[in-house]
Amino acid sequence: MKNSYLEVKKRQIEILKKYYEVDEEKKIVTVPINYEKASDMLYNEVSIKSPRFNDDIFHEVRDIIDRVPFDYKVNVDYIVDDYEDYKASEIMESMNDGMELENYSLVKQSKHKWLVSAVLVLIGFLVLFLKVSAVFTNFISDSSGKAVFDEIMDITGWVFIWEAVSTMFLSPTDEQMTSTAIKFRVSNFSFKDKNGNVLAQETIEEASNRWIGETKVKRFGRVCLLVSGVAFCGLAFANLFIALKTTFFDTEFMEQEYAVIIATAIIFIVAHLVAFQILGGLSAISRYRGRGFLIRGTGVFAILLGLAMVTLVVFAIVLKRPSVIISASFGLILSTFYLTGYLIDVFDKKVKRGI
Repeated sequence: MKNSYLEVKKRQIEILKKYYEVDEEKKIVTVPINYEKASDMLYNEVSIKSPRFNDDIFHEVRDIIDRVPFDYKVNVDYIVDDYEDYKASEIMESMNDGMELENYSLVKQSKHKWLVSAVLVLIGFLVLFLKVSAVFTNFISDSSGKAVFDEIMDITGWVFIWEAVSTMFLSPTDEQMTSTAIKFRVSNFSFKDKNGNVLAQETIEEASNRWIGETKVKRFGRVCLLVSGVAFCGLAFANLFIALKTTFFDTEFMEQEYAVIIATAIIFIVAHLVAFQILGGLSAISRYRGRGFLIRGTGVFAILLGLAMVTLVVFAIVLKRPSVIISASFGLILSTFYLTGYLIDVFDKKVKRGI
């Protein structure tokens, strides 16, 4: 297999050398792209004052990159016979502006895809949770009906989870693939005249360093907010179900002394907890998105949910209910993620404001 790969790569290089300059030592392929006029590189609504680079050219560059061995990088030389009244530096700036705007757009799309995927996973797990719960509560007594119900719920749950994975990882857009190819496979862009003189040149690292991006810590904080927010919404439904199951379907519990009073207390506490978890989850999701009417309440919800989870853990231990203990412990872990994401987001905003 290794020899086959090397032979294919060697053949690729041989073919590329017929059309492009190939530096095997530095592993760089220099690709000249020729234009008669500078306006051919711009959108039709061209302006001498602010020329706008045609984004379709990036797709042409990507097509060339796809033909180059993966361990090689590409130098792109735009050779223009007549720059008309435009300056090469202005067109270079316009090209960089186009790449930067595309990057911001892709970041926004990525945040949306993460949110959609998280919600789909949540729905999938809730469906599977209901399937498992129906078994313990004997919701369906008929064996044939139970088998059909299990099959439907199983397929439905996994369809949602698979759709989430497909949305996030298996369906990149053409714009994402083009942006990634340029960012990681292009070494530099150059604008030259018809005699080969370099009028403007910049590496992709120099261009991307000017982009306003998120730090790894900021991205981790956003993930914490998204995961804890969506999970709290799911946990709210799980806690509600567990409370109802304990108070209405657990015959051993209902036979205890003061069972009705305890059941009423459980429903009262869980109802408030569910409200806190749903509102808190939506608040975290709003902060993840950067907008929403609950975004200002994230800090308050972080404290309340943390206290509520600690209280529920103690309450569950007193009741000696394993399912409630597990649910409460999981909620306590989520509260930690929730608070971490909130603090990172607040600190990041203060740093940007120079506070």
